[in-house]
Amino acid sequence: MRRAIQNARRLGPVDVVDVRDDPAAAELARVLATPTLMRTDDPRVRIVGDLRDLDAVRGHLGPPYDDPSDASATGHGNG
Repeated sequence: MRRAIQNARRLGPVDVVDVRDDPAAAELARVLATPTLMRTDDPRVRIVGDLRDLDAVRGHLGPPYDDPSDASATGHGNG
């Protein structure tokens, strides 16, 4: 789980919900397996696993995450 969170944060800012702490949120989001990464603006886009292949993750997430040179999407911008 820690690896997935670390990898997700390489993509940009993320909100982490621990299903043990908030099972209702997981149920509401229809999370069936963990770890799950999902776009809040398009809940149909979900990835389950440790996200080790960031190029594949970016491609699956689509814009703006599919462009690794975009600093705002990758979390490598200001700050």
